[in-house]
Amino acid sequence: SDREAFYEAIHEHQEIIPDNKGANRLFETYKFPVELKDQEVLCGIGIDITQKVALQEEILLYKEILNATKSSVIVLDKQRKILHVNKVFEQVTGFKKFELLNTPISIRNSNKHDEKFYDALWKEVLSNGEWRGKLYAKNKDKTDTLEITNIYATYDSKNSVKNFFILSQGIQREKFVQNSINQSLDPLTNLPNKIAFHQLLDQAIFKAQQHQDIFALVYVNIDDFKLLNNSLGQEGGDEALKEVAKKLSYHIRQNDTLARLQGDEFCIILENITAIKDITIVCERILEEMTKPIKLKNIHEILSVSIGVSIFPNHSNDAKKLLDFAHLAMYKAKREGKNVYTIYKA
Repeated sequence: SDREAFYEAIHEHQEIIPDNKGANRLFETYKFPVELKDQEVLCGIGIDITQKVALQEEILLYKEILNATKSSVIVLDKQRKILHVNKVFEQVTGFKKFELLNTPISIRNSNKHDEKFYDALWKEVLSNGEWRGKLYAKNKDKTDTLEITNIYATYDSKNSVKNFFILSQGIQREKFVQNSINQSLDPLTNLPNKIAFHQLLDQAIFKAQQHQDIFALVYVNIDDFKLLNNSLGQEGGDEALKEVAKKLSYHIRQNDTLARLQGDEFCIILENITAIKDITIVCERILEEMTKPIKLKNIHEILSVSIGVSIFPNHSNDAKKLLDFAHLAMYKAKREGKNVYTIYKA
């Protein structure tokens, strides 16, 4: 109050004062007593802080929202330097906010993408105001996380870029995926199981999209396996599965993936396909390999397989559809007499 101000050197206070239109404004006032012609009077300075307080409250609200969201959030300045990150970002990446302030966002660039990728990404953000897609981003421990990412540009009153907001949700962390795969091997064949295969298929799709590559899914099913299992018993059936896994592994390249999905069903991801011939050669070699007898319980058996093929992106760019189409093609091979391969046709 004014009375209190007479007893202090400077009295600092916030007051609500109506303006000439009757609207309330918040002022920060500084009042102090002075002697004027042998009389002590009260002088004061008032600063309108209405907008400042409103802005601070807005910033506080934004921070609360950013920390409440389940997405990882990064706020950049117009030079793409980090101004703010939320708690989810810290938890996911291992970085702390203070470590990244005023650091270029390129600190999270992954070696899985080249400079052209990032140049094109930011060019699109500047042209369209946003970018959406999947990308790998580097964590503090040097591992990469595959993230679904949205980048938005915000603009000032002159339509110049003011800030960038990056919202991300991790799909899979490289180290986690590797550990998961190690823990998700089929105990019988030591091949990736169905869970691991789906992760590897997602990775193959992402990689192919980035490099505009083609790959094929080769779905393999042992013909009449139930009869074999019934005649030789579970032990003989298990031996047959292990032998088939070996035979299939002979005819895939180092960068291809072979997995056992379930029972007598296997699937191969053939990457970097340049022509249909690349697929047919592998399928024909597998069929030929199966004509070689294997010894099961002291009995020489000849197994055969039916093979179905789907192709990315020709048939679909969706993992589930690709697998379904390869599965359908495999059943078509069964209907055509078994011991053959067919490529899916819509």
